[in-house]
Amino acid sequence: MSRYEEVRPASAAQPVTSGWKLPEPEEPPETPTVSPEDGGAPAPAEIYPRIKGGGYYIRNAVPDEAKLMTAATPAPHSMPEKPKFLKVALIGAPNAGKSSLMNCMLNQSLAAVSPKVNTTREEIRGVVTDGDHQIVVIDAPGVIPANQTKSCRALARDAWTGYNDCDLVLLVVDTLRRPDMDLVDLIRRIAPKPDLSTEYHERRNPDLKQSAAVDEERESDKRPPVVLCLNKIDKSQRLWVQKRADQLKEHGAFKQIFFISAKKDRGVKALLHFLKTRSKEHIWPFPPDVKTTLPMVEQVEQLVRTYIFCWFNKDLPYKVEQQTVGWTPRLDGGLTIEHELKVQDSIVLRMICGTRNRIIRRLRQNVAYKLEQAWGIKPIQLVIWVKAKVVRRSKRDIQEYRAQFFEAKATAKGNPKATVTH
Repeated sequence: MSRYEEVRPASAAQPVTSGWKLPEPEEPPETPTVSPEDGGAPAPAEIYPRIKGGGYYIRNAVPDEAKLMTAATPAPHSMPEKPKFLKVALIGAPNAGKSSLMNCMLNQSLAAVSPKVNTTREEIRGVVTDGDHQIVVIDAPGVIPANQTKSCRALARDAWTGYNDCDLVLLVVDTLRRPDMDLVDLIRRIAPKPDLSTEYHERRNPDLKQSAAVDEERESDKRPPVVLCLNKIDKSQRLWVQKRADQLKEHGAFKQIFFISAKKDRGVKALLHFLKTRSKEHIWPFPPDVKTTLPMVEQVEQLVRTYIFCWFNKDLPYKVEQQTVGWTPRLDGGLTIEHELKVQDSIVLRMICGTRNRIIRRLRQNVAYKLEQAWGIKPIQLVIWVKAKVVRRSKRDIQEYRAQFFEAKATAKGNPKATVTH
């Protein structure tokens, strides 16, 4: 039996609906038995485990519609007469608020957001459709490596793919952080200012200025225009925000500067209005009801990753592997999703589950609620299985094991009142 056909009972905290039952087979199979002489034991009588509260269900495999993005090009009648399109790339340092900005623009929790660096591990594309305009927002990992490890440098290299395939760049900068040389080099690379020698010769020779303007226009056509977005203005005073903008303008030439707060939804509407003015007439690549190119399975992983990165510290969140193993439609119109988390050892497993599984239960409830709001499917039952690659005993387990061992040894000697010092 494959892992997708494996029978899994539902959680007792979320019993299955009374009408959600597996039909009984026409001819129930006989229970095979093995005689005790052959060293065997009778097989279990029940083929399908019973769920507390009544009902049965069998895990279904994850369909291709949930694994892949199958949204086709919209029909001509679904587009306006003059559709306009714009592709925007979010560029910035790690933890600048790029994913939060995209979630705010989409009005949906799509990308994983946490205070830790490199929460975004791969490129995510969101689609904003409003009236005659469709804007595709590309969110990628930070282009500046958080550290000099091999994985961080690889993420920074992959982040430039969205920059090379966009019409406009939004440079997201954290207002609270003082600009370092990495950020200054990034600004000089994507939005360079003319050299001082060039400006001097342009002032002395007007003809040279005109020819330089033509050359600059040709060079700028190769690079997408850059818009500076100073994020997290809700945590800083207005005077310091303006000084930060003046400080960054000394190193680069920006088309526009916006002061926003992605968390508080401040200044985002003005930014969207500006993006609409920059859009050009083009056929929409996505239907108007599509909000992301992420498959449904990856949307579940993004939401689970958000809470894991926010609730746990150090390197634990980076070592959790995720996989969706079950996707079962329900008779009441709902959906049962089975998700697996693989961790390093059994001690980490206890940390993720929490005392009496309180953490994993809360994680399941929060993710299921957000999926219901995003997909419009109710109810969604999320079952999370946590598995450990290695069974490792903690100090408390070793002490309990020693106590049980010495107690059993004392009982075997016929002296149950014997005391053993540890």
